Amino acid sequence: EMKILKLLYQSLRALEKKTIPPPLIRRIYEIKIMAFYGLGMEVFQCVRCGSRENLTGFQPSEGGVVCASCGKSLYPVSPSTLYTLQFILCSPVEKPLYIPGESGSAERIGNDYKSISEDSHSA
Repeated sequence: EMKILKLLYQSLRALEKKTIPPPLIRRIYEIKIMAFYGLGMEVFQCVRCGSRENLTGFQPSEGGVVCASCGKSLYPVSPSTLYTLQFILCSPVEKPLYIPGESGSAERIGNDYKSISEDSHSA
């Protein structure tokens, strides 16, 4: 598919330019590829109640963010991490890779989400 090739191209460009650490480029690629195939994480509304307010946590086993009203999650999510994840998922593949905010948190969440997704789809 053309958008996968474009994403691969932009990922290779980012590796060449060395503007983003290679492990983070890998996570961005994986997050976007999973979304292309319908396995993407929900980062715009609570996976339990659908609220778009007070999104404070991430629950990989449920596939996305959780609001404060719905209770505990595996990982607390800062507004900047949430923005970074939203940015990754909404950025057109034609644009060069760029990451605002807390890239370390976004990378950790990407790692955990990928692990949960692989486990649930290999069973």
